[in-house]
Amino acid sequence: MPYYKLTQYITYKAEWEGVGVYQISEKNTSKTCHKCGQKGKRVTQRLFNYANCNLEYNADLNGAINIAKRFEGYMLSDGVALAQPLTSPLL
Repeated sequence: MPYYKLTQYITYKAEWEGVGVYQISEKNTSKTCHKCGQKGKRVTQRLFNYANCNLEYNADLNGAINIAKRFEGYMLSDGVALAQPLTSPLL
């Protein structure tokens, strides 16, 4: 499914249920260190090395963390709350 069509479908369904949708730009999120904020160097297709803090991290996971941080700014300014499911401890 094309990205645009997917975003339109998600927006439509969210509005139908009364849920707000925030679009966060993913630009440079996998190229910027989530700890120090500096640009990194791609070691392989999936791995980045951040020389400023000597962090080697998966680029996709790093990008997801940066996107979550960007969304935190929206949450604080709009008073949005993030609901997380309750989980039981592992036995």
